[in-house]
Order: sequence, then C-alpha cells, then structure tokens
Amino acid sequence: YLNALIDTDQAAKVSTLLVTLSEKAPRDVAAIAQIKRGDLLVKKNNYQEALVDGYLRTVFFFQAIKEVQPEALFKTVECFKKLGQQSQADKWQKKLMSDFPQDPYALKLKSGM
Repeated sequence: YLNALIDTDQAAKVSTLLVTLSEKAPRDVAAIAQIKRGDLLVKKNNYQEALVDGYLRTVFFFQAIKEVQPEALFKTVECFKKLGQQSQADKWQKKLMSDFPQDPYALKLKSGM
C-alpha cells in the first residue's frame, strides 16, 4: 500500500501514515516505515534526507530487525552514490556484502546492478 501511495505521488497521505506506523506499530513494521520514508524522499531527489531520516536510521535504530537491514543498506549505498560520495558507498556496500552475502540486495550489488 505504501509503495502504491509513493508511486502515485500521494506524499501527504504517505507522510501521515508513516508517522503513525513509526510511533504505534510493532518494531518490524516501524522499520519498514523508516525505509519507506527514505523511498519517499528519494522520489523527491532528496538523497541526503533519505539517508538520515530513512535508510541510516533503519540501519542504526533497527539493527535487531535483520529482515530489513539488507534493503536499508542497499539503499544507503545507492544514496551515497547519487551524492557522489563513493567512499561512503563502498563502506556500506562492504557491510552489506559481509553481513548478508547471499541476500538478493547483496547479489544485486555483486552483479553491478
């Protein structure tokens, strides 16, 4: 549902829903909401905020939710690349590759996608 709202440029509705999910949902759902917050900001070409308010927040504050870490790390790498910060992208790519070597997101990076 969140992806559909993001894809159809319904930012206000997404933002409201993300706040609710972040505050009241179980931690695994809140972690997904943080990633979606980042996705919404990327759609607006706001890569710096996507990193801080979405992906890196997920990496640090939701470390125990292993299911979301590969996606958050992958999207962190992509944002750093968009910002021209290759050394940071490399750092986070190494973390993804070492912590989740067989995850589809790591395999996507390995293949150069």
